[in-house]
Order: sequence, then structure tokens, then C-alpha cells
Amino acid sequence: MHHAHVRPRLLVLVAGFGAFGSLMAAMSVPSASAAQDASASSTAKLAIHNAVKAGWVHESVTALENGNSVTMANDVGTRAGHQVIDSNGAHAQVIVLNGNAYMYGDANAIANYFEITKTNPEGYANRWFVLTPANPNFAAVSGSVTLKSDFENFSIPKNAVLGETTVIDGQKVQAIVGHLSASSSQPAATITLYVTTTGKVLPVRYVVAGKGVHSTTDWSNWGKKVQLTTPKSTPAPN
Repeated sequence: MHHAHVRPRLLVLVAGFGAFGSLMAAMSVPSASAAQDASASSTAKLAIHNAVKAGWVHESVTALENGNSVTMANDVGTRAGHQVIDSNGAHAQVIVLNGNAYMYGDANAIANYFEITKTNPEGYANRWFVLTPANPNFAAVSGSVTLKSDFENFSIPKNAVLGETTVIDGQKVQAIVGHLSASSSQPAATITLYVTTTGKVLPVRYVVAGKGVHSTTDWSNWGKKVQLTTPKSTPAPN
């Protein structure tokens, strides 16, 4: 297993997930006043800043791109986190705890999500593996499982504009909206970040919508710590 490859989080849905940061950097938006642009940008930055400092959050993800689907139920903390993943029917989990990353998957996940092996996925299925920071796949597995690494994927460009106010799950929110131009690698899409309008400014929902692509990420339970337990594990393949 010297050449095993561990698939980075959410690589399947390029426009919805793995390329969030590059998508946002490439966004173009309709013309608006400089004051509105500044307000949208500063509000988004404040929401992301507060999210990274919040301690813990529950994150729910649903996404579809050209027939590929991913759902996630994640508990994300400052230095620890837990992902429960369904990717096209492959079931996987990732835990980051005490500086290490732990991965678990059924045979489908071993072959097609983590991409450890196609020849003998059953031999690696349904057990926990530990990756230390020295493992070359550590960054791919542990990325986005903690607050800073997760929310660096949700940046908003300076020229984003304020959209409508609405209500999500009984909470009044402000939309911050941008439009992604089509390219050879991705379709055109509208990207919307919803943030709270009262109290501490925090993200509530992030939506990517385009031809063949739709993803929604919701956040709740800010600051509610989740107790994680170190799984019994064996060293992960390199």
C-alpha cells in the first residue's frame, strides 16, 4: 500500500466543495455602490472570523453535481472534529483529535471516496486507521475537519453585494450574493452566504446553485462542545 491515495474532503463535487476557495476568488458580481460592496465584504469577513473563533459548530452538507451526491453531518471544533459522510452511497467517517486524524469507511468508501485501493477494499473496510501528521495523506484527511481549515473554504470576494433579508429556521438572516462565471472546468453559478442580523454575526447557510450543481451547507449549535473519543485504530497506509 505504499502508493495508496487518500481522497481529500469533498473532492467529488468540484463546483460545490473542493474548489470553494478558488470559486470565490474567481467570482464576478453585478455592479453596485461601493458602499454596498464594502458592507457585504466586511459583513462576510466578520461572519467568517466569528465562525473560526466560535469553538464548535454543527455543519450539515447536501450536494449534487451531475449525478454525484454527497451528504455530511459534521461537528467541527477549534482543534477537533468529526465528519459522517455519504458520498454516492459510500459511507465514511473522519475524526481529528489530539493532533491525529482517524478515518473509517465501508468497502465502497475505501475504493471510491478515500481511494486507498480498488483491488482489495474489503481488506481495509469497517475499521479505523490513524494518520499522524507525518503521514503524507494527513492534510487531505484532516482538512476542513476543524474550524479554521473548514471556514477558509467559504471566503467572499470584496465586490460581493448584499441581497435580501429572509428567515431560515426561524432566524432572520442577510444574504450576501455573488455570481460565478462559467469556465472550461465549471458551470456558471450563484453563490449565496446567509448571515445572522442580530447578536454576533455568524454564518447560517451557504448555497451554490448552477447548471447541474447545487449544494447547501447549514450551520447550527454554535459554541456547543461535542465530546469525541479516540477510536481504536491501526496505522493508515501511506
